[in-house]
Amino acid sequence: MIIKVKYIPNGKKENIEIKIKATGQDILDKLNLAPDAHIISKNGNPIPLDAELEDGENIEIIQVVSGG
Repeated sequence: MIIKVKYIPNGKKENIEIKIKATGQDILDKLNLAPDAHIISKNGNPIPLDAELEDGENIEIIQVVSGG
């Protein structure tokens, strides 16, 4: 299945081919992104890493930045 991903902050968009019944964690793994440094969002709302994704969905991966 194909998931459409937009990566924030750089706005890069790409289509990711991944197995059926993939989860948010599977997307982060495929992109080599740390789950504790990223939030996955669908329709403007954060989703859990174990949420199953559907073919053709549009998601955003938001990098979390902290500091002091």
